[in-house]
This record gives sequence, C-alpha cells and structure tokens, in this order.
Amino acid sequence: MRKQKTLVLLLIFAMALSLLPQSAFAAKKKVKLNKKTVTVNVGKTVKIKLQNNKKKVKWTVASGKKNVTLSKKKKTEVTIKGKKAGKAKVQAKVGKKKYVCKVTVKVKKRANSSAKKTQTNTSNTSAQKGQYKLSGYIKTKNGNIVKGPFRFSVRKKDSPGFLYNASVDAKTGKYTAYLYPGTYEFFSFGYDGIENANTTAIDNAMKGQVTVGKANKEFDFVFDGNVAQGKMTRGNNIPFTGIFEIEALRIDTFYESLVPYSDEQFVVDKDGNYCVLIPSSNNFIASGHSYIVRNAGSSEKIWTLNFNKGDLMNHNLTCNLQKISGEITNFGGKFDREVDLSNTLLNVTENEDVFGNGYQPKYQKITYDETTKTHSYVFLVEPGVYKMQGECAYSQKFTVPSKDVSNLPINFEAYRLCINLTNTSGIKYCVNYNTIHVGYSMRSGYSIWSGKEMIEEEDYDRDSNIDTGKHRMDEYMSAGEYSLSFYKAKLNDDGSAVLDEDGNYEEGSVTAIAEFNVPDMQGEISLNY
Repeated sequence: MRKQKTLVLLLIFAMALSLLPQSAFAAKKKVKLNKKTVTVNVGKTVKIKLQNNKKKVKWTVASGKKNVTLSKKKKTEVTIKGKKAGKAKVQAKVGKKKYVCKVTVKVKKRANSSAKKTQTNTSNTSAQKGQYKLSGYIKTKNGNIVKGPFRFSVRKKDSPGFLYNASVDAKTGKYTAYLYPGTYEFFSFGYDGIENANTTAIDNAMKGQVTVGKANKEFDFVFDGNVAQGKMTRGNNIPFTGIFEIEALRIDTFYESLVPYSDEQFVVDKDGNYCVLIPSSNNFIASGHSYIVRNAGSSEKIWTLNFNKGDLMNHNLTCNLQKISGEITNFGGKFDREVDLSNTLLNVTENEDVFGNGYQPKYQKITYDETTKTHSYVFLVEPGVYKMQGECAYSQKFTVPSKDVSNLPINFEAYRLCINLTNTSGIKYCVNYNTIHVGYSMRSGYSIWSGKEMIEEEDYDRDSNIDTGKHRMDEYMSAGEYSLSFYKAKLNDDGSAVLDEDGNYEEGSVTAIAEFNVPDMQGEISLNY
C-alpha cells in the first residue's frame, strides 16, 4: 500500500513538472564578450558585443587611450575606432564584474598601392611634340557630369607601364590629357591629398576605351554607379576643406536598425567642393541604403547621403558648426604633465547644470607641446555652453558663439593627487587585475564611479597572483568627496586566483582604505592598507 502511494505521488510530481514552462529550467545565459581580441586599422571602426547583458554597463578604455576611441555605447555593444597604431584594452563593467577585450591598432596597407608605384606617370599640362589633346567628361549612366576635386590617369593598352594624368576642371568637370596616338583605357581615380587610396572598385566601374589618332578628340568615360556632389559649408556659409569620410549603413537583422559597415575617404577643396563616387558593385546602392558623412578621424556623423533616388547632383550640405581653438589651462596656468583631455564634451543647457548626455565634437584635435608644456585644441561644435571632461576632472563652463573663435581658452580646476599605497598588513593579497577603484561624487551632484589602474613599483607576477604591496596613482581630480577601496580577488585553497571563463579574476572582499576631500587632500599622499 505504501509503495502504491509513493508511486502515485511520483506520477503527480512528474505531471506537475511537465506543465511548467521550459524557461523555468533553462540555464541563465552567461554574460560575455563576443570577442576577446580584435584588430582595427587606424581611422576604421570595429564593434564588439556584450552578449546576454540586460543591466547597465560602463564602457571604458582601460589602457591605450591615445590609440582608440569609443562611441555608440549601448548595453550590448560598443564601437571602437583606431586612432594611432598600438595596443589598447577596452573594458565593459557591469556592477563589479569586468569584461576586457584586447585591441590591436594597425596602419592599413592599401591593396593597390604597390602596383601603382611601378607605373611611370606623365604630366599632361601641355602638348609635347607628337601628342594630341583628348578631352571630355566622366558621366554617370544617367548622363550626369561628375564634377569636383578629383584626378585620374589613363594608360596605353600596348604600353601599360606608362600612365598619363588628366587635368580636371573642378567647376565644369571637363578633363584634358595630351597623348600620343594609340588606344587608351581608364586606369586610376584619386583625390589630391590622399595617397595610396584603394580605389579599385571605382576604377573598375569606369567604362570605355578610346583610340587617339593624329587629331584632337572628345571622349566621355561612363561611371557605373552613383555620384553625390556639391558644396559643403558650415556656420555663416564658411566652406569646409580637408579630408572627409563616408560610411555605408546597412540593416542589422539582429537589431533591425541601420549600422555602420565600411568607410572610404574623399577630399573637399578650399572652396568647399566635394565629389563622392559609389560604384554599382557596392550593393548598398541597389537597395537604397544611406551613407553617413563625417570628418576624417572623427566617429561623429555630420550629414547623411541617401541614394534611394539615384545621383545627388548639386547636393549642397550645410550645418551650424563653429570652429574654436585655443589653449587648455588649469587654474589659468599649465598642467604639471601631459593629461588625457580627449574623453568627451558635456553639453550644458542654458537653464540647468545637468551632465550625463555626452556630446562628441564633430571634429577634435588635442595636442601637447613637450617644449612649452602646453595643451592646445581645435574643435568643431554647435553654438552653446559646454564643459569639458578630462580624466577625472571637469573644466569651467565655456561658451561657443555663432561664429569661429581662434583664441578661446578652456580652463580646468583640477587638483593633482598622487597616492602611494603600501601594504603593511603582513598579508600578501591577490589583487583583482591589479586595480584600485576610486569612487567619488562631485559637489555639483553628478556622481561617477571610476576604476583606476595602479602602477606598481615592483613587477607584478600574474602566475603567483601576489600583491607586491606597493602601488601608485597619479590623477587630476575635481573638487569633491572621495572614497578609496581595494578590491581583492577570490583565492582557491592552493592560494591561486579564481578565474572565470574569460580569464578575469573573480572579485572577493573589499577593503576600504580612506575617505577624503579634494582639495583638502592633494599632492603627494602616502596611505597604508
């Protein structure tokens, strides 16, 4: 009888389990980066994703801040852009958990640069004896004339080692070349100021070959693709000039949104004339996709080009950006050392002093002069009131008017704090990523949590996982209340560190070292733990 009751209970329990949704038994998906290492070229971007994350995340450059920048920060992804060849580490922090991706930034070698260097270019500004003038236009399949600041060359089919440059009138688009009799084909498209650009797709999209006899001749090459051209201006009708980039946008089927895909550079001349050629081999055109336009070296969009209706002729692009430049100072003087001042600009509205909505300038360049020990900047931003963030400190407010300003100082009020930590406990701790975390809230009410890597005076031995006991932090900080805590990793019974599947230390106990006020505490400070 007892066995029968037990059997009945087991059957009821089994039936109850079968009625529960499968999600109740599904294992919780682990949060992890989709890539632990990535490689990106200077000026290019790469995206990494934090898979299965639903919590707030903080993306930072843990090391190599001069080599990469971060943009488009989301809970599940971030875009990394290469600035300078070298190494960097990008960190995602969720709560107290950290996920690190190692980044290698390289200088891209252009695919067709070596081939073109073997050619001999011949200047064609005037006819030599036995040469005849070839002139005409480059037109799209719709018959539109391609204009703007570009150049190209042709080559003789039976003498492919010799190139003949054509001079192009940027206003009319008419080209002129002086050639010896023979049959010629289009060889290479390019922009003055951009060397060794990979224009193979554009070159292959140029159709037509021409036979030059003993007489001048008119001939039009046909470009198989679309073109956008016109003028680019800003502010009070000031022409842009320099190198810009276009970046294709494609549909991301996972997020169902337009995302960056690839980018190419083009030149805007001193009068603001631009010309962008998109070959039909780029299938984004066929599906009506868009391209964003930005200043070379920046990750911030200025305009969008939509090719869903074909060529964009006389397509003028304008915006309300002002160019400001000047010196970056600290309390009206110089910083004691070079400081990373390129984090972001924070927009301050006219009516409230609220931070948190990061604003990236459409172009920014910050330089440090080792001889004069001065920091200088050049920005393109909209008119408004701003504060600038550098390392852990904020500048005073500065106002950008509706005109260019060539000597607009940006002044920080940052205090240098050098903390020397010494382990006097007699216990050799295993340190989580050898990192001290500094958490602080500023008097303005804006709170931030920041992890700062400590520089050890002795070599750190990862294999033995031993805290050598001496650390140093050298930072500039704004006035405010600070607390300093030491995070130690969990240890196995044998004394080794507990690592997760990504190779990160699992965090254990927290040791509060000190609470202090800046500027009451500044300069060289020694603390024990």
